[in-house]
Amino acid sequence: MHAIERKPRLAVVSPFLDKSHGTERRVSEWISGVADHFEIHVYSQRIADIDPAKIIWHKIPKLPGPHLLNYIWWLFANHAWRAWDRRFRGICADVIFSPGINCLDADVISVHIVFAEYAAKLAHSAKPGANRISPRTLHRKLYYGLISILERRIYSDPDKTLILIARKTDRELTRHFNRQTPSSVIYLGLDHSVFNRQRRAALREVARRELGYGPEKFVLLLIGNHWANKGLPVLLRAIASIRDLPVDVLAVGKDDPGEYTKAIEANGLKGRVQFKPP
Repeated sequence: MHAIERKPRLAVVSPFLDKSHGTERRVSEWISGVADHFEIHVYSQRIADIDPAKIIWHKIPKLPGPHLLNYIWWLFANHAWRAWDRRFRGICADVIFSPGINCLDADVISVHIVFAEYAAKLAHSAKPGANRISPRTLHRKLYYGLISILERRIYSDPDKTLILIARKTDRELTRHFNRQTPSSVIYLGLDHSVFNRQRRAALREVARRELGYGPEKFVLLLIGNHWANKGLPVLLRAIASIRDLPVDVLAVGKDDPGEYTKAIEANGLKGRVQFKPP
């Protein structure tokens, strides 16, 4: 008898997957697109917005407490879960895929941010003489420091296949880790059934009214986390240079708006910048 051929087995390692966050939505869309061609095993603490019939979910418990502690737990736990599956369930992945630094043995990694670059930008933008470190800032420094160490170990390995979403990331990898191996760039797509002129026009008036903007205002919308990396400090200085024009800024994300209070006041933009959670 001939053995039954199975689909190639893909292990996806990510703390969570949904369609409410940028990187996680991208991975969720990729999974949906290749589900007919792969047997997909997702090792994750939480998933949403994915057809459960298309994947096999291996749920890993989440450790309560600070994000750094859960991240350390997650690194060890997903290795342990996959080792158990290999040893006792015979589930051996043909390809291990990770969005970012989630495990040490990934074959393919998609890189959406280089934390070594981001941490360097934060250190450069820190105000001279700012010696007071809040618990939040300390937690962030420790987390970014750990990620940067892991990035150096993993991204400098020429045998790792990296998938980028911007050519800029390739330059950062070369600068920080001297990575010379060429990486593929896969640019993000656009769902025209969601993003189109007709839908924008239908939603525009109500959305502006709910956010408190009159028809005379021109609003720049910045959506995403890591605002410093997204260019918010530069944007504030740019708006300050044309402050006589009716241009406002609305930033949406999970960063701490308090970090930009002084910059807003110094640039004379009080009342011109709003911050909203996702």
